[in-house]
Amino acid sequence: MKLIMLIFLIFLTTLGQCINNNLDDFFEGKISYKVSITDETGNSINSKEIGDELYYYIKDGKYINKTNGTPEFKEIYDGRDTIYSYLDSKLVEKRSIKNNLEGEVIELHREANVDTILGYGCDKLTITNSKFSFEYYYNRSLRLDHNAFKNHHDNHLNVPYKETKSLPLKVIVYQSDLTLEYIAYKVERKELDNEIFVIPDF
Repeated sequence: MKLIMLIFLIFLTTLGQCINNNLDDFFEGKISYKVSITDETGNSINSKEIGDELYYYIKDGKYINKTNGTPEFKEIYDGRDTIYSYLDSKLVEKRSIKNNLEGEVIELHREANVDTILGYGCDKLTITNSKFSFEYYYNRSLRLDHNAFKNHHDNHLNVPYKETKSLPLKVIVYQSDLTLEYIAYKVERKELDNEIFVIPDF
């Protein structure tokens, strides 16, 4: 009996360690999205500058946004206070993550089990402010460290990250004359080289 109890306790301890490890397993890797733009009448808009794909790399509170537009657009956030924007590897803008030029959030609305994307069941968070609204579709298995982005007010990124603690599988942005949709077509969990997040010296 003592042996059975010992084995049972070892099993519970191991199970608890596994659960804790999974809870601490923040997503590292790349998510690729298809991008579509429609005007207020519902007609598709083709933008050579924006392109039709977006690639998002994330690791340890750092990220890169990259499109397949012409010229190539890329944003690097190295986990500090500034976002660096590039066109064909040329620095074109630096902006603070603490600035919010999009107005204040005035409403949050949640819905559960609204969509399935790449086999992930998705909940939806709708965020509305005075200038636009966006829908954020997510699955909690794509976890992120929301505390690393608590001061990231640019584009309200801190809001969905705090509220969902997850990366999006789909985002729909509703503006007065345009609708932008980003929907994931590939999720890759993989180790990323820290060097890709290093800001070049100028």
